[in-house]
Amino acid sequence: MPELDAARAPQQRCSGCGIALELAGAFRCKTCARAHASGSTAARRPRAMDSDERAVGAGWGRKLLVAAVAGALLFVLLHKRAPSYGPGVLIQDEPLQLSTNKILVENDQYTITALASYQIKARVLGAKTYDSDFVASVAPLDLALGWQAMSSDTLLGTLRISQSNRFYFWRTDAADFPRKQIETQSANHHMIPADAQVRKQLMKLGEGELVALRGYLVKVTFKRFPDRPWVSSLTREDVGNGACEIVYVEQVEAIAPP
Repeated sequence: MPELDAARAPQQRCSGCGIALELAGAFRCKTCARAHASGSTAARRPRAMDSDERAVGAGWGRKLLVAAVAGALLFVLLHKRAPSYGPGVLIQDEPLQLSTNKILVENDQYTITALASYQIKARVLGAKTYDSDFVASVAPLDLALGWQAMSSDTLLGTLRISQSNRFYFWRTDAADFPRKQIETQSANHHMIPADAQVRKQLMKLGEGELVALRGYLVKVTFKRFPDRPWVSSLTREDVGNGACEIVYVEQVEAIAPP
């Protein structure tokens, strides 16, 4: 058994013979050889940290603080509040479209055919990315867009808007609400970026932003399923399945509020 330094420990008495331990804090009494627990010895007391250990501890504390602050900032950036503009319609114009028929993209996976040119100024009601469904490689983003009454805080303040499974949903607790305006002055748009720059601009859009888009309403024909094309709606009057606009986007421009 190791012997401990008697000068550093308080005197203790053997619980067997009652005689003071010759070496205070020893594991075994030298008089009766009775074993003693080492947990009560001075050698088991916590020692003070030296300067190097204090420096290491302080370093970890600073790292944890920096990590906590960075996490809080990231949360704020990813969950920024949508801007509020006050009462009044922000976007007066309806979307514009002109019929056409031309192939925009053709590769070994799909063909994108333009059905109408499309220009829209709108308020972003919601943005949702997709990366795992069948069309995600073509259209990685959906934007729920609103214009006229559906660009106004007055109406939007009474609605709860969400997106999932390539649909846009609205809910309200109001007893009286303008259903026709909601249904005809907003729509879910499947976004097909024309290039990497357009994709980057689209991905930056968030709820509440005002934006102008130019491109085409399209039909996407996948080579694996040529008899099941993905076809855009060509009217703002429809609702439900098939009522979404599929937009090949060539230009994205931010709009300043009026």
